[in-house]
Amino acid sequence: MEVDLPAQAEVIREYDERFACNPQIWADSDHDAYVFELLECFARCQGRSLVGELLDVGCGSGHTLRYFAARSRGRLRLTGLDFSQEAVRLARSQCEDVEVLCTDFLSWEPARKFDFVISLGVFEHFPDPRPALRKVGALLKEQGAFCLEVPNCLWHGWSGRHEGFRRHTGGSGQLEWHLRRATWDQIIAEAGLYTLAAVQGPTPWTEFVWFLASSPWADTSQCVNLQRLCRRRRRRAWSRHVRHFINIQKHRLKMLFEQVLGRLGLLATTSL
Repeated sequence: MEVDLPAQAEVIREYDERFACNPQIWADSDHDAYVFELLECFARCQGRSLVGELLDVGCGSGHTLRYFAARSRGRLRLTGLDFSQEAVRLARSQCEDVEVLCTDFLSWEPARKFDFVISLGVFEHFPDPRPALRKVGALLKEQGAFCLEVPNCLWHGWSGRHEGFRRHTGGSGQLEWHLRRATWDQIIAEAGLYTLAAVQGPTPWTEFVWFLASSPWADTSQCVNLQRLCRRRRRRAWSRHVRHFINIQKHRLKMLFEQVLGRLGLLATTSL
């Protein structure tokens, strides 16, 4: 552990401020469409339809719920969960027919289970993801599936290339785990979840994707189409990938320039 963990109230206040300053932070309609297609493809691979109860853990401003509500046309009963009051206020304002709750996920005790659970770019922020993963497993129906997506935080290298839990120094500034996929696989197994399918998302910030369950009920050999969908999405997202890489290089040059100026300042102070 590389940072002193702030109190949860401080973390909640941080996210309240983020959503208050930018109500559309992290909203991405193209990504919402990709996740919906991914879930539909997974369901088809298992001879099912994308219908039933769906929970979004860490729903933020509700942009994904809003998209899913429009695309599913009543086939999904949607529930969103977030600990930020500001995020929940935004989600409720744009998702009138969706249940959105402001609560801590680990202490939440719903009266029902879910056919699908999604969590997009959230679990890397848990100081220990294992209890949260186990909680999802307990919330799934017998043949329920959990779509977990986390970024490849080591790819950009802004905050270092070694694994650890630390604050992002070059973009979002969030506290997060910087881990390799193999380490995430180990954490998932330690939490008692089974991997039904694992795919590579279209961008570094959506790169690690799993379909998980509390039992190995699905035939993983039927998930070939998931890989094809992700390859198509990666080709479409190539220009975004390049722009992101260029921004990273610009940020690195800026940091290097600031370090040089700082050292020159230290040398000037010492000479006096």
